[in-house]
Amino acid sequence: MWILLGIIAALCWGIYPALMKIANRKNSTTKIIMIGMAVGAAVISLGSANISAIALIPSIITGLVWAGGMFFAQKAISLGADIARLTPLYNTNTLIAVIIGFVVLKEWPKNQKQKFLIIAGAMLVVLGASLVV
Repeated sequence: MWILLGIIAALCWGIYPALMKIANRKNSTTKIIMIGMAVGAAVISLGSANISAIALIPSIITGLVWAGGMFFAQKAISLGADIARLTPLYNTNTLIAVIIGFVVLKEWPKNQKQKFLIIAGAMLVVLGASLVV
């Protein structure tokens, strides 16, 4: 099930840069686009009513970090970045997430082969980004 959810997330994240570019072409400002995205995020999360005080602080920090990335991506688009070149660049976040998963969260793969494949996959993402910039 988590693989299907990951594929759906990839589809969503593959579509949103084009939507940001379309909004930008409609003379939306970065501020308006970010507000629209926040409203969209709030609508999507309305179904989860269980609020845990212990999870609230890291959740807020998560939202701030996410919004920061979205802000800078939108700013790059507003400055004329092509999404076909920008998207592989900011998707080098894969390497950062893998490092954090290994080092901070201690999510070490069960065997050497799996570790190699994860690292190789992350490095290919970085290689792809370097080719388009």
